[in-house]
Amino acid sequence: YPGLEMFAKGYGKNNEPLRGYILTFCIALAFILIAQLNVIAPIISNFFLASYALINFSVFHASLANSPGWRPSFKFYNMWVSLAGAVLCCVVMFVINWWAALMTNVIVMGLYIYVSYKKPDVNWGSSTQALTYHQALTHSLHLSSVEDHIKNFRPQCLVMTGYPNSRPALLHLVHAFTKNVGLMICGHVRTGSRRPNFKDLVNDQTRYQRWLLKTRPR
Repeated sequence: YPGLEMFAKGYGKNNEPLRGYILTFCIALAFILIAQLNVIAPIISNFFLASYALINFSVFHASLANSPGWRPSFKFYNMWVSLAGAVLCCVVMFVINWWAALMTNVIVMGLYIYVSYKKPDVNWGSSTQALTYHQALTHSLHLSSVEDHIKNFRPQCLVMTGYPNSRPALLHLVHAFTKNVGLMICGHVRTGSRRPNFKDLVNDQTRYQRWLLKTRPR
């Protein structure tokens, strides 16, 4: 987050963020110096409840997405109980103190919107990615049983472009009749040894996907 990079600097053998510790201490000390429990309690309670609500919703969302990395071992676990827990936490937040609940929600949403806007180049393996894949796979399987009809026909083209940036004119030609409503797949045949370097393959795929996203026709 902007303005907080200086607190992330590590010190010592274990790269301890001492500046972050000092910042946390100062924030805690500021709340202590208020010396009015009735003022502090609603704020702290709402942030704790917001954390519990997010944890419960994350658990529910991971179950909804059928994420292979989420395998709860609790015998009586149920995803709908997690969703109910998230809703109840939000309700209790407003029951305790409505203005503190609004402030907490604004802060949480602000942080989420900021991260979504900045789009850091980090792969967290989030349940959102798992749900997107699950939905795409499910809809693709459903499409396999749908017959083509003139009313909803969409062109589907496999374009042997080689490296996509080597034949941009061909991409523009095919895009002239797909027009962002059809499917265009760029194909490239690599020749080489029987043991290809998969790291290079992944790097090439990532690089040309970025090129396509950056220069795609409108």
